Amino acid sequence: MADVSIAGLGDAAQMTQPLHICYVITRSDVMGGASVHLLDLAQGMQQAGHRVTILIGGDGLVNQRARARGLTVIPLAHLVRPIHPYHDLACWFELRRQFKQLKPDVIHLHSSKAGLVGRLAALKLGVPVLFTAHGWAFTEGVSGGSSLLYRVLERLVAPLTDRIITVSEYDRQRALQCAVGKPDLLQTVHNGMPAVAAHLTQRATDTNGQHQPNRLVMVARFEQPKDHQLLLQALSQVSGDWQLQLIGDGPLLAQAKVTAAQLQLTQRIEFA
Repeated sequence: MADVSIAGLGDAAQMTQPLHICYVITRSDVMGGASVHLLDLAQGMQQAGHRVTILIGGDGLVNQRARARGLTVIPLAHLVRPIHPYHDLACWFELRRQFKQLKPDVIHLHSSKAGLVGRLAALKLGVPVLFTAHGWAFTEGVSGGSSLLYRVLERLVAPLTDRIITVSEYDRQRALQCAVGKPDLLQTVHNGMPAVAAHLTQRATDTNGQHQPNRLVMVARFEQPKDHQLLLQALSQVSGDWQLQLIGDGPLLAQAKVTAAQLQLTQRIEFA
């Protein structure tokens, strides 16, 4: 196993000795922000010469996208999003077995459930463990009982982590307010994205000087928490000159298209 120091993990891509990095994430059924981030990160590390293995709950869309990028992905039968005593215990054994077989140099956990079970499964294996919190399960707006449960669980497993990464300073401060980890354990690293060609970032202009409508863009998966339905209903009450572009995919895409048609917004909305 490579001699890995946590202090130097930020420069992992420049290390001369290749690492075996094991990424773990909960959901494979939808492409959310966490899964996009993980695939970009894993692909970048693989291109830098490191070995990458992704462990993920189920065998869905994310697995397909990972394989299309040439990444090694292993589906897990018992890594599920809801708290479930049977599946969570079975997932502990599943992850523990994979960690022992893969013998990674670094374990990098993403999303709440993978972060909780993964840290317990990595206990006493002698492998550095990182956890990236893509928003806390105890953030403001989460119901009291669920928020309290996850806050207690995160406090318990925080000492099992070599570094906790938050994707915003708000999340870092929220963790400190809730006594989840000490200041030197938490570090904010904002999500990055691949470079975009300059011509794709330039908004088209009308050379004839004609009026251009107000353009709105929403980038989000079509799923209940994003609430595209509310957006469409609100915009149906706006009489101004506007156009909306919805970028994303997900189980509620078809429903959003039906709603747009019912509200007679089809000519104003582009489903990219």
